[in-house]
Amino acid sequence: MNKSLMKKHRFLIILSLITPLALLLAFWSGGYGHGDYLAANLLFPFPMALASVTGSISALSLIIAVIQFPAYGYLIDKKNPIVIYGLLAAHVIMAVGVNCYSGNFY
Repeated sequence: MNKSLMKKHRFLIILSLITPLALLLAFWSGGYGHGDYLAANLLFPFPMALASVTGSISALSLIIAVIQFPAYGYLIDKKNPIVIYGLLAAHVIMAVGVNCYSGNFY
């Protein structure tokens, strides 16, 4: 791989590689419907918030989960501190909110 491309899109590449591991951890914490979904709520708060609204983990939630970390990497690679801190704040606030208010829809 081209080193300048690797340097320019470092976080996009790293977070894209981490995504499958995070998805496996989220599925594992869900326990095939019998778990507590804690890891899923913490790692993927936006798709889990959507699942809370719709009452199930839909295909759209899964698509959002798959693109979430690569999107984070893309935004972090832009090196804009406001975007990075805003992204961190939004993720933490959503994770706390989903854990506190989602209920047991699953």
